[in-house]
Amino acid sequence: MKSPTEKLKEIKSRILSKDINYIDSINEIKGKTIRDFVIISIHGIPAVLFLTEDKTVYIESVYETWDSDDDGRDYLRNKINVHKFLYMIINKEIDTRKIIELGIVNQEAYEEYFGYIREQEKIDREKYEKEQEYKRYLELKEKYE
Repeated sequence: MKSPTEKLKEIKSRILSKDINYIDSINEIKGKTIRDFVIISIHGIPAVLFLTEDKTVYIESVYETWDSDDDGRDYLRNKINVHKFLYMIINKEIDTRKIIELGIVNQEAYEEYFGYIREQEKIDREKYEKEQEYKRYLELKEKYE
């Protein structure tokens, strides 16, 4: 039997569509046709998600900061890689409706992940712990016989 952590890891690996290629540099989009772009909000900070026709995704957030030296505004760009993107999805930092519509997020795996957390994790953890206790019992029994 798989541990609850292993099950969650397996489900999490299916949340992002396998058809999508995530890139870390805007330069890799050059020459490609942008099929869609979505403005998403990450804790109130806008981010732009570009999706090309060959299913390549690039995500970048832009936020303003105040420069203490000249009391003016400054804008910072922040690239969001695939691992950070998945983390944000799982922690519900991003509204996922638009990215599910685009096929970037597998809706079945997304719903399965949160359903598993709500309902199954506690049950599976108890089963797993009982199974581990029984294995330890058998090992000790065998050792002392």
